[in-house]
Amino acid sequence: MITQHNPLDKKIYVVIVTFNGERWIRECISSLLKLREKPEIIVIDNASQDNTISIINSEFKTVTLFSQAKNLGFGRANNIGIDYAIKDGADFVLLINQDARVHKDMLSSLLIIAQENRDYGLLSPIHWNYEGTCIDPKFQRYLLDSDPLIFSDFFIGKKKSIYSVRFVPAAIWLLKTEMILQVGTFDPVYFLYGEDDDLAKRIRLKCWKIGIVPGSIGYHYHSVVHNEGKFNEAQSFAEAVDILKFSGKPFLQAFFFVFRKFLADMISSLLMMDFYAFGLYIKNQFKVMRNIRKIWKSKKQIRLNTNESNTAK
Repeated sequence: MITQHNPLDKKIYVVIVTFNGERWIRECISSLLKLREKPEIIVIDNASQDNTISIINSEFKTVTLFSQAKNLGFGRANNIGIDYAIKDGADFVLLINQDARVHKDMLSSLLIIAQENRDYGLLSPIHWNYEGTCIDPKFQRYLLDSDPLIFSDFFIGKKKSIYSVRFVPAAIWLLKTEMILQVGTFDPVYFLYGEDDDLAKRIRLKCWKIGIVPGSIGYHYHSVVHNEGKFNEAQSFAEAVDILKFSGKPFLQAFFFVFRKFLADMISSLLMMDFYAFGLYIKNQFKVMRNIRKIWKSKKQIRLNTNESNTAK
């Protein structure tokens, strides 16, 4: 039966991955508790060393908490929550960063659009900055890259109910269970960078759409501040995996392309006397080698999924 709290009568779970998130977790969970749909909330804690766990245990008794012995990374931790939610019968899974909060009507708006647009497997609200004073600057860049007409529509006051995009940052994602069961969850080969882009590509290859809903609002702080070297390391690895999985080249050909690229980057870093970068590229080359079987299996599954989707058309 449809109720005023859950207009579509759907079972919804929220998954939050935390890591030293005591600064934001109270406001994040408190905002979720104000949602009209009253979703179940799951927290996967990646071995926080601050008071995150104690805050959740003492102040949010209804939250289901899974504490990990080590930091599993963003994708693997989210997968634990997603799998739990789906096994418990979730129709939708809302992923939200620990440094984000939501408007009380955000989920209602997303669910209504999801009902009206059944070919969309992933929906996102508009991301405002944490204070709610403007659209988040990083999110603005994604909007411009995805569909510049969004801004002109905002300006003239003729917003569409949904905009189809190729990618949207994973700070706040509403995922349809039907889509997850077809596409899969995050590839655990990534630790913290590239896993959202990877999943977005697989969603599109399976002929599901990704959408931004202007009538739905969330707020994002961007608490993850990367050390520049570490960030480049993660980005370099993600780019290599992307080539291996999505370039369209035969796997062996793609592997040698990645190997030559790493070799060229290593030579360049030596010529520039950048020994830190040299070590980084060596490290990533070995990381790719350690994970090569997993990456190959993932590419094989993507090819099978794509063939199935093409056959179904």
